[in-house]
Amino acid sequence: TNLQHSQTATASLRRALEMEPRTIALIQEPWIRHNIEYAASITSEVGNLNTPSTDKPRTCVYIPQDVPSATLTQFCSRDLTAVRIPTNCDAPDLVLASAYMPGDDDNCPPKEMTDLVHHCERANLELIICTDSNAHHPLWSSDKPNSRGEVLCTYLFSTNLNIVNQGSEPTWVTARGQTIIDLTLATENATGLISGWHVSDEPSCSDHRRIRFTLLANT
Repeated sequence: TNLQHSQTATASLRRALEMEPRTIALIQEPWIRHNIEYAASITSEVGNLNTPSTDKPRTCVYIPQDVPSATLTQFCSRDLTAVRIPTNCDAPDLVLASAYMPGDDDNCPPKEMTDLVHHCERANLELIICTDSNAHHPLWSSDKPNSRGEVLCTYLFSTNLNIVNQGSEPTWVTARGQTIIDLTLATENATGLISGWHVSDEPSCSDHRRIRFTLLANT
C-alpha cells in the first residue's frame, strides 16, 4: 500500500491490520510530519514496524510479532526496506521488500533495489518486491509506456523476477486520471507462493489502491 503521506490513510491501514492480525504490510510513502515518521502509529501489540535508519523514509514494512524476521539493514535506504523471513523447511528463506521509485529520479530501478536483487540471486534467497514504480508499460497493462517503463522492463528481463500483477484494474486513481504504477515482483519460486493477487476495492484513503494477496509461506 502507498499511504501518500496521509494521516487518514495511516489510520485506515492500522484498523485493517487490527482486524486481520496475520497481515504483513509493505508500505510506501508513510505519513511524515516535522521529520518524524508517523507510520509508526500503525505499530500495535501484535506487530512491529521495520524502517530504514534515515530521515524521512519513504518505505517501511509491518510484520506480525509471531512471524520471525530480520531487517536486511545493509540494503535498506530511504526508498527501500527489506526483511528476511526464515522458513521451517528445506526451501530458501524469503525476502520481502517495499520499494519506492521516485518519479523525479532517472534511476529506475534505484541502485539499492538492484543490489538487493543481485544479493538474493547469489545467496539463493526467494524475493518479493512491492513497489510504487511511477513507471508505465503495457507489460503490466498501462495504456502507454513511458521512458521509465522501458528502462524498468529492460532491467527486469535481465533478472529472475516475474511481474505478478494480473488484470487491468488501475492501482492509482485520482480525479485527473488513473493508471497502473504499483507492481508486485517475485522470483520464480516466490511467485508460486502467491495466490489471490488483486487490486482491492476497499477504501484506502489514498490515491493508491491497496494490492492484496495471500502468501503461502511455511514459516
